[in-house]
Parts: sequence; C-alpha cells; structure tokens
Amino acid sequence: DMTNLTKKDWKLIEKYSDLLVYNTYRISFTGELEEYNVFDNLNTLLWSCRAIEQFKTNKDVEELKTNIVCAVMLEQCCRFEYEIGISGFNKKKTWRIDTYNQFILNIDLFIQYLISKIS
Repeated sequence: DMTNLTKKDWKLIEKYSDLLVYNTYRISFTGELEEYNVFDNLNTLLWSCRAIEQFKTNKDVEELKTNIVCAVMLEQCCRFEYEIGISGFNKKKTWRIDTYNQFILNIDLFIQYLISKIS
C-alpha cells in the first residue's frame, strides 16, 4: 500500500526518479499506441531506488541488475493487457511484445547507464 511511504522513501524517489526512465510502447485501453515508462509505478520506482542505494554500498552489479529486473517484472507481469501487437508486412504474423520484454532487451545497457550516473 503506497500510502505507507515514509519521508525517506519519498526522498529516495525524488533523488532517482529522473534516472529511472525507460520508455517502451504499449497499446492503451482505448487501443492507441502510447509511450510507457516501465518505472512509472510507485512500487517499481521505490524498489529500484532501494536497489540503487544498496548498490552504492556493496557495488554488486549483478545484484543491482537482478533487483531492477525484479522490480520491473513484478509490475509488468500483472499487466499482460499492455502487450503490443506488431504485425509483419504480410499481416499474417503478429508478435506480442509486452513492456517488460522491451525493457529486458537492453537491460545491460540500462544498468551500465545507471551505474555511470550514480557512481
């Protein structure tokens, strides 16, 4: 329940929310294609902020990566309706790409970027 956020939590979110941006595409409830930041959720954002703070103390890159992936995955796995259908030219094949899978394609680059910004 996000009403239980402490002042410390809000400070963390304020500190890192500008860094935690990864835009993907999804189909909105109205069927429109829209941009969606995978961190645009308070739980995901807070867990990711805590992961960054933990990384600052232990410098464990793999742990940072795992924690960020889990934060994004937990949110996205509940949201299968945000899949995007991509049709090939022949329209016979449609791929379903959810926002999590769009994010995970570039996870290593994103983690490198994060580390460069927080180090």
